[in-house]
Amino acid sequence: MNILAFLELYFLKNKSGGELYIHNILKKISEKKENKINVICDGDDEPVKYDDVSIYETNEELNDRLPYIDKCDVLISQLKYGTVAINHGLKIGKKCILILHSYLKDYNELVSNPKVIKIFNCNYVYKQYNNVKGQFYIIEPIIDYPKYNKLFDKNIDCREYITMINPSFSKGGDVFYQLAKYYSKRKFLVCEGGYLKHTQNLKKFRELPNVLVIKNTERIIEEVYTRSRIVIMSSRLETYGMVAVEAISMGIPVILNKDTGLYSNIGKIGLYGDTPKEEVKNINQIKSYTKLIELLDDLGTYILWSDFYKNLAKEKYEKQLKQINCLTKII
Repeated sequence: MNILAFLELYFLKNKSGGELYIHNILKKISEKKENKINVICDGDDEPVKYDDVSIYETNEELNDRLPYIDKCDVLISQLKYGTVAINHGLKIGKKCILILHSYLKDYNELVSNPKVIKIFNCNYVYKQYNNVKGQFYIIEPIIDYPKYNKLFDKNIDCREYITMINPSFSKGGDVFYQLAKYYSKRKFLVCEGGYLKHTQNLKKFRELPNVLVIKNTERIIEEVYTRSRIVIMSSRLETYGMVAVEAISMGIPVILNKDTGLYSNIGKIGLYGDTPKEEVKNINQIKSYTKLIELLDDLGTYILWSDFYKNLAKEKYEKQLKQINCLTKII
């Protein structure tokens, strides 16, 4: 069966959550040897094979690349190109699968179309749509718990940093900046996110002497997580938060903003702060975060949270494996 993923970006170059999500789905589908997986996405590099997925890049205008859909049996799309691609696929009678990572008003018509198979990346996103009709699945992002957990280490002496990945405003980068300024004697680590890089303002973090700034990296386990004592996810917008599950898989306590999908992801028991909707200008606005950081200064408390989060990550991994096996029913 010829399966085409019609996308803007792909994980080979863009190491972001949405791209990793669809890559893991395509890898699962490719386990059936009769399935041939192709990706068409933005770019101008030569075709390449990556984890049994054939990637073709093009700089054609969006409408000019729609004829690629004509040759496939199954069409999969998501994010920026999802609406255009799926509508074209429906028009020419293709089996269409739409992946939904968040609520987008433009997707309402497709979500209510019973001819479109919907895959929601979490229950939080599914509940944001009140017009779901036809076949749908909830498949959480697969986080390779065994891969991360093998580097779990209760010796926190080697965990030097309080860490944030992608310090954009929507991720609460201003919260992290004020924390780094306030705790001038503590070490902080900022890792550039994989998208909207112009919004992350890494320059201001580099001006703080206690902050290590690193570029977006494929070696995130070695360069980021193994060095992190705490991970901050003060996001204003987050439907799931793969970083949170990656971190807790290594027993790293994560402090999260409760007023997002992170609460649905982690559950009622967690280390939750409150991120103001407006830009944070002083430390008094984020005392909920400072209290939790200082709570984890106690070694016994730190280990208790580390163990709790690690066990939660294992439970989530077992659940995720069952969910992704549902793909055999789709294709």
